Amino acid sequence: MKSYFVLLVSVARNLTLPFLFASLHFLWQSSFA
Repeated sequence: MKSYFVLLVSVARNLTLPFLFASLHFLWQSSFA
């Protein structure tokens, strides 16, 4: 059960990190455009 939770957290982190970097990159481009 604990390994399933760790797997779920790692999958969520892998999904949210690219979205976070993309949003930061978009904000950085829009602020300097």
